[in-house]
Amino acid sequence: MGKQFSKSISGYQETFPLTEEEKELLHSRHHLTREIFKGTYSSPVRNVLQTGWAKVLDVGCDVGTWLFELSADYPGCTYIGTYTSPYSSLATVGKPFDVEFIEGDPVHGLPFEDNTFDFVSMKNRSIEYNDSEWGKIIFELVRVLKPGGWLELSDYDYSWGTRGPTTERMLNLFSSHIRLEQIGKFKDYMHMTAELRNIQHEIEYLPLGSFAGRLGETSAQILRDTLKTFLPKLANYFGVRIGDIDSIIKTVMEEAEENQSHIRFHRFFAQKETVFDFTS
Repeated sequence: MGKQFSKSISGYQETFPLTEEEKELLHSRHHLTREIFKGTYSSPVRNVLQTGWAKVLDVGCDVGTWLFELSADYPGCTYIGTYTSPYSSLATVGKPFDVEFIEGDPVHGLPFEDNTFDFVSMKNRSIEYNDSEWGKIIFELVRVLKPGGWLELSDYDYSWGTRGPTTERMLNLFSSHIRLEQIGKFKDYMHMTAELRNIQHEIEYLPLGSFAGRLGETSAQILRDTLKTFLPKLANYFGVRIGDIDSIIKTVMEEAEENQSHIRFHRFFAQKETVFDFTS
């Protein structure tokens, strides 16, 4: 959540590498997503992963959690994660031998040949790019995907379902600085390429409070920690006083519990068209 916010604000300068708290939040977000979807991915790629020769690309791979988990489940495949910052916070100690990290920017071109990967994923990046950039990104992801391979895009939105007045004001403040609506355009971006078929969209709901048991308590704690970590860094851009942040977070979390709020997670996945050459 926070790193996306900061990267989407013009003029904001991030500090690198990530703190340990920020890394832990990224790990936790991955585990929550896996829990509500009951799996690390939704695309029908298990058979190709089980062969041990598949090539998998994770664009903007954060700290590599998703790739590490796939490597453990399907050893022997080639797993590559890209990052855009030269100040990488990716883990090197304990990195599986079949996982590699490479600097690469999907807007300006990924450093791979056409038709290289069987499975391409990009997660939690919807608000970092504008419409024009997303148009370039989708074509670039499809370019490096093999015919018959699968592309999967995923992220959460910021609707929160039922929400209280303080939460409403906070989200309105965010939306005045950040492109919160991008996730709703992913299916259109996919159609735009004219190279993807079987476009599918799955939605799962992440509850934000103890009303939903342990899952809700865990997600609420992660949200609280995320707001505590990143709101102070963004306070000047949002016009929020540092001294008010704790009170705002406390009220937002109380409203989430009272209103049984939730966050929607989206997965869009599609298959690249297979080109048959009938002239040979």
